[in-house]
Amino acid sequence: MSTRLIDLLRDRGLWAVLVVAAVVRVVIGFDLWFSDPLARVPLSDPDYYHAWASALAAGENFREHSPYWLPPLYPWTLGLFFRLAGPLIGATLIAQALLGLLSTALLFLLSHRVAGRRAAIAAGLLWTLYAPVIFFESRLLPVNLAIPLSLLALHVLVRYEHRLATPKESGLRKPGLALPALAGVILGFASMARPNLLLAAPAIVASLFLFRRTLRPTIAGAAALLLGLLIGIAPSLAENFSRSGDLIPVTANGGINFWFGNNEAAHGTFHAPSPEWGSIGTQRDVSVAIATEALGLQEPVSESVASAWWFARGRQYLIDSPLSALRLWGLKLADTISSTEFGIQYFPAAIRRLAPSLWIGALPFGLLLALGVLGLHDPKRAVSHGRAVLFGWLFAGLLASLLYFTYSRFRLPILVAWMPFTGRGAIVLLDALRSRVALPAGRVAAAVALLVLSFIPFEGEYPRQLEANTLVDAGLAAESLGDSDRALELFRDSLELVPVNPRAMVEVAKNQEARGDHAAAFIAFQSAWEMPGDYPPARLYFCRLLLGSETLSQRDPARAVQVLRRALGRESRADLDTRIMLATALIDYPEFSEAPDEARTLVNEVLKLDADHPAARGVLRYLDENL
Repeated sequence: MSTRLIDLLRDRGLWAVLVVAAVVRVVIGFDLWFSDPLARVPLSDPDYYHAWASALAAGENFREHSPYWLPPLYPWTLGLFFRLAGPLIGATLIAQALLGLLSTALLFLLSHRVAGRRAAIAAGLLWTLYAPVIFFESRLLPVNLAIPLSLLALHVLVRYEHRLATPKESGLRKPGLALPALAGVILGFASMARPNLLLAAPAIVASLFLFRRTLRPTIAGAAALLLGLLIGIAPSLAENFSRSGDLIPVTANGGINFWFGNNEAAHGTFHAPSPEWGSIGTQRDVSVAIATEALGLQEPVSESVASAWWFARGRQYLIDSPLSALRLWGLKLADTISSTEFGIQYFPAAIRRLAPSLWIGALPFGLLLALGVLGLHDPKRAVSHGRAVLFGWLFAGLLASLLYFTYSRFRLPILVAWMPFTGRGAIVLLDALRSRVALPAGRVAAAVALLVLSFIPFEGEYPRQLEANTLVDAGLAAESLGDSDRALELFRDSLELVPVNPRAMVEVAKNQEARGDHAAAFIAFQSAWEMPGDYPPARLYFCRLLLGSETLSQRDPARAVQVLRRALGRESRADLDTRIMLATALIDYPEFSEAPDEARTLVNEVLKLDADHPAARGVLRYLDENL
């Protein structure tokens, strides 16, 4: 085996693929760096990971008394990198690009093993020309670790399957338990970057039994695989236990994510049920606060209790509304195979407006699926050993999408198991065109149908909203870089895409206010508040001006109090800022005779959900001392 690996590393096809992959990364990487503000300024999840890694690099704990809310392997690795190289975004992106080249090499070697050399070359090139692969290397996200670890685990598992399926006279050693145990450890590490990969272990065990009919080795291998998996996730399991006293394998957000994917307002991809869920920085606190209030408890519940409560809500939806749930899961399946690259803050279609070089990766996801279907037709049995492992891995990814929801970046660690079939399909198609030999009609029809289905807009206008949201984030990043004009341009571009977009309008208003154009800012804030839906920042900014604008004609405290009271009557259970603003308004303006009692009730509601809320403590102290 070692000789063959050396031969593979000397393969000119591999190095040709890597040269193409490197050139494409250089071109797209430079364009993103200089044209896309989000490549230089981490927001949302990347900002969370950056803060986490920076704290670790400085020798500090990050939320030390709470279990991990997001998977820890990436910030652990990033923190080590920051300690060695400094918290430089540019250096990190270069390192991620190099890791991406390593993943391309691993994909080539995996495809070579299971589908042959020509298929490996095709798979490597197609992978490089699929935009999300390189796009997500420009973001501080765990997918950049999950992909190479997934490929390493697949390499070891495919080798194990090969030994299971090869007759004794081949001269290969017996399967043994070292390979599945090693694969389990690697899979455990991958799961600490992408927790949904935990489903791969049982799926692969079932697939090996179904394909290979080898019960005894499969049972022994399954035990070794699961033991290795437990060893792999031991660091996060132990750390979570030390932080919370609960046995949480990787993250404590499984329950809320399950509910996000299974509720009356859910989509096939992530869709925030209400505005308070829009920030990853406050998601933990909101989920705990709502669960605490629903359970009728005085003290905030633990993350594991909150997670169990949210899991129960998601399960209850599936039980109570089976037909609605079935339609939802059909939508999830459609989004999983869609050529639309779904994502909050990470929407390639929006970034192509800023960095046109991303069009180099123009291959749609549906084409990769369609070529893979053609690759399944394998009269020469070029794809032989490895099918069971690859199919098990793919099934686990599909199951994760149906149980939760899909994102473009979530598909990448799963797609690596499909790429050998995709590469083989490209070769089958090329050979058929050269020799003018017809491919099986059923297989071609299935491939074409899958390609067509991938372009049907099952989510309606939602992708346009995601694109508009990404442009707002790009504007915020531009503002943090000091480019206010570019930021305003991006906010207005977002409004052109979705005119009824309160988030974009609020940012336009804030930009105008910062420029000193208070009249225009007031009109924009009011417009944002009047838009359909309930966007709390629009309400809060508008009421702030009604309560204390420097322009006396804009002040209207009575209207502000009316707006805030009406908002609290619409089940904004976790909206602490609205309660605090209303309580403050009531004690600041003496015309509200009921102020002391209502204000005290409001701040007590806040303190019930957040006992250390500084503003609530301040209002309560004022009430105790003055009223």
